[in-house]
Amino acid sequence: MNKKSNINFGSKKKQKFNAKKIAIVAVASVIILGLGTKGIKATTAFISEQNEKRIEMKRKAEEEKILAEKKRKEEEEKAKMMIGVGPNGKEYADDASKVAQKLNKYDYSNNGKKVVYLTFDDGTSTTNTPSVLKTLKENDVKATFFMIERNMINFKEEVKNVRDQGHSVGFHSVTHDIKQLYKTPEATLSEFDTCNNTYYDITGYESKLIRLPYGSKPYMPQESHDKLIENGYIMWDWNLDTQDWRATTDNIVSNVLYYARDKQHLVLLMHEKEQTVNALDPMIKVLKQRGYTIMPITEKIEPRNFWEKNL
Repeated sequence: MNKKSNINFGSKKKQKFNAKKIAIVAVASVIILGLGTKGIKATTAFISEQNEKRIEMKRKAEEEKILAEKKRKEEEEKAKMMIGVGPNGKEYADDASKVAQKLNKYDYSNNGKKVVYLTFDDGTSTTNTPSVLKTLKENDVKATFFMIERNMINFKEEVKNVRDQGHSVGFHSVTHDIKQLYKTPEATLSEFDTCNNTYYDITGYESKLIRLPYGSKPYMPQESHDKLIENGYIMWDWNLDTQDWRATTDNIVSNVLYYARDKQHLVLLMHEKEQTVNALDPMIKVLKQRGYTIMPITEKIEPRNFWEKNL
């Protein structure tokens, strides 16, 4: 009896214990489940927030990239408008094409306004280029430099200085030898394309201004002339030779003042020589006193695909 009673008592106790255990497990499960749901929600919200942040950062990065590219293109377009001069150069520089047309017509008139263009051939150099630039800066005037390719290669810093100081740049061939230059129309074009590429490599800018050795007349064959025009080059001669290649400093100034006396539109031919350097300051001062405005030149240039077909 007692044995049977003990067995029944133990069984009931065990059942109560199991019921409590089940209840505890159930409650714990509910608690864990509740916490788990909140945790999942919190985790989901965190992940969502981080994704939104990444998307926003990516959007801002794309906007900045687009704005940077737009700015780069705007700067590039500004640069394309200039030849030799800086982004604001068009404010103080004349259109090369229009001046060239007047030269071709031997037109010295200018609606009553006196204007003169100072041009220098055969540069650059470490001897006379810095002195020319110094005098131009002191007199607050700009000029145009027609450079020979080998001198650009040998004196790269001077080329950069000419451009950086706001002066116009053109080319004076590779060889300065008309027998080589005019051998074929393709040879003529090749020399100036070579100059153009060299200038671009040095400065990041290109130019379509050229001056033929000894002038475009009478030596240049019509075929070479046409080839250059077809490829967008603008030929610039002169209408006043200072004869600085053989004249003294005093004679250079006298020549300019004598031949300029009845002309409103002048393109002066000079070279980077010592006597020219010495004559430059008094020449500029007298020209200004006589009412001349001293100008550089500029032009619109070819788009970038010019380089794709020439490099």
